[in-house]
Amino acid sequence: MRVAFNSVAVVVALALGVFWTTRAWTNPVLDLSTYPVAAMQAVESQGLLGRRLLTTDGWGDYVVLRYGTRQPVFMDDRYDVYPASLTIDYLSLISGHADWLRIIQKYRVDVVVWPSSDPAVKVLEQAGFSKRYEDRIALLLARGSASPAHASERRE
Repeated sequence: MRVAFNSVAVVVALALGVFWTTRAWTNPVLDLSTYPVAAMQAVESQGLLGRRLLTTDGWGDYVVLRYGTRQPVFMDDRYDVYPASLTIDYLSLISGHADWLRIIQKYRVDVVVWPSSDPAVKVLEQAGFSKRYEDRIALLLARGSASPAHASERRE
């Protein structure tokens, strides 16, 4: 009787393993539909990867996941690893109460990937940033002088 029970348990465990493995292979691991995938591809294709990038904290997580050390982020959702002053400036940006130009200059930001719907990006266009890409999710703005990064100029 014990051998029959063990055999059934092994068959059930194998069946569950096959089911879960098949399900994992057929379902996408990550839903990236709300992330700036195309905008970041534009950053890379335009040679701007490695420049000082400002994006949202949630999108910063995507940038870290996708580009690793090739693209440092202004902020991601690990607030505890950033200086308090940077966190305060970032929170000011996302709340809409920021002096965008002061913050952009303070941190020498060259590239911005930001939600397309945010009216604050108009300030950046007036300050000499040019729109390099836009879709329904994100837009890419770069300083007028932000030419492609050379390997020796990239921040590591």
